[in-house]
Order: sequence, then structure tokens, then C-alpha cells
Amino acid sequence: MTDFLAEYAAFCETHGRPDRVELMLCDINAILRGKWLPGEDETKLAAGGVRLPLSTYAPNIMGEEVEATGLGISVGDPDGRLYPVPGSLQPVPWARGQKVAQVIVEMHDDEEDVAFYSPRRQLENMLDRFRARGLTPVVATELEFYLYQPR
Repeated sequence: MTDFLAEYAAFCETHGRPDRVELMLCDINAILRGKWLPGEDETKLAAGGVRLPLSTYAPNIMGEEVEATGLGISVGDPDGRLYPVPGSLQPVPWARGQKVAQVIVEMHDDEEDVAFYSPRRQLENMLDRFRARGLTPVVATELEFYLYQPR
């Protein structure tokens, strides 16, 4: 908690206190989800006082709940607590005329562990498996484009 509060204080010294902080997490479809928090609620965020339904991680591509995940209404759509990812707090330069910050968050379950459904957690687990074998995964994207000549 105090780590984020120190990071937030340093952010405010550099950029000024934001009017709002946009909390963002990525669902299993690589779509950002989250909520806005008033800029003066940093203690609430640091303490895990902001919640979202765990099903936020697992909608279908249309954003609809998928009961087969076991996270939906049939089990009461339980909430998880949001905690900021260290080092991810950034200003939003394109928020014209507003002081806005964004921070990546992770959702924790009732046992205060990062939720099993978190894509970030699953990626970290996979990276740990590579490291245990002495391997380093590498991603290479292929950039395809076409050049057109105007007529």
C-alpha cells in the first residue's frame, strides 16, 4: 500500500494531482476494462477498496457475460479488489484541459491473491515456466503493409 502511495505522491509532485485516475485491466480478449476514480481516492485504491466483478476478466468478444466461466450471476458474480501494478501510473497527455492519470490494475480474489483469471497472471506463470527451463521467449511481429501509388 505505501509503495503505491509513495509513487502517487511523486507523480503528484511532478504532474500535479489528477482530477481522475483511470483504472485499467485487460480481459481475456485483450480489451481494456476498468473504471474511473476521483484523483483524491489514492488511499482507497492502494488499500484494495475499489472493486469490480471477477467476471470482468472473462466476457465474450461482445462484452457479454459467459456463465460457463463459473464467474457470472449463477455464483453471485463475486467481486475482486483492484490493486495498482507498481510503476504503471502515467499521465494522460491527450486529455485536453483535464488532469488525468492512468494506472494498470490487477484484480485480487478473496484470498488476496491475483485472480486466477488475470491474463497478466497467466502470462507471468508462463514466463516463469520458460525461465525454469532456462529459456527466454521472444516475440516477433510481422509488419505487413502495402504501398499504393496515387493515380
